[in-house]
Amino acid sequence: MLYVPEFDCDLTLSRWTGRPSGLTIDPFGVECFVAAPTPKRRLFGRRPAAVRPAYLHVLVHRELAAERIKSWAVMQVARLGVVGDDPALSGDQLNRLVEAELGRLGSVTWTPSTVVIDGVDRPAEAFVVDEQRWAVWMDVGQQQVALVGRDIALDAARLRSASDAETREIRMAALRV
Repeated sequence: MLYVPEFDCDLTLSRWTGRPSGLTIDPFGVECFVAAPTPKRRLFGRRPAAVRPAYLHVLVHRELAAERIKSWAVMQVARLGVVGDDPALSGDQLNRLVEAELGRLGSVTWTPSTVVIDGVDRPAEAFVVDEQRWAVWMDVGQQQVALVGRDIALDAARLRSASDAETREIRMAALRV
């Protein structure tokens, strides 16, 4: 089963497989980008700098340990914080700043929360840095689901089951080389 957001967004296949070989599709997920509204023109026809798109990463897995996925989610939250301050960062400099951010996030803990999937509140654990940067982990039947969000409120991250056609389309994209 694949879960996608209830809101409209541009979906792309998740870039994280969780395996060194990358040959299997577990975990399987999508990254969602929600375009910000175009800023209105100001005095003399100028527009303010474009607002970055909101971001939601939904990852579904069956085989990996929950702690591995949680550590991945915390790393993504740290990376989103660093890249949010300076989107041009890359390489060693990015890695050093992410490590420093992880040190600052050491006091944040996983707390009980809920996430709506197909209109039903599901128990979850949330790692909330602030209202606009967070991660969630939950157990849904035989699957575990992780969410990482930026510039989206946690209560707005409502999910639905992907249709067979959507799942087939995303899986086909995953198998293309």
